Amino acid sequence: MSYLFGSILTVPGSDLVINRIKPVFTLHTVDLYLAFSKHSAPALVRAWREAFERLRARGAVERIRRKWM
Repeated sequence: MSYLFGSILTVPGSDLVINRIKPVFTLHTVDLYLAFSKHSAPALVRAWREAFERLRARGAVERIRRKWM
């Protein structure tokens, strides 16, 4: 099995790293979500939401999205 991170292909268990991959066709895209149990403490959910909003306001979420998705 191999894994594609950004534009670098790695093969676990080997030293093989291919960094000259050019995407030519997208088979599928997925939106990502973070969910909490109904039993999660409201303060925990609020803390995550506030932390995420701070990251978004600083542009960190967009930088991460561009780099890894």
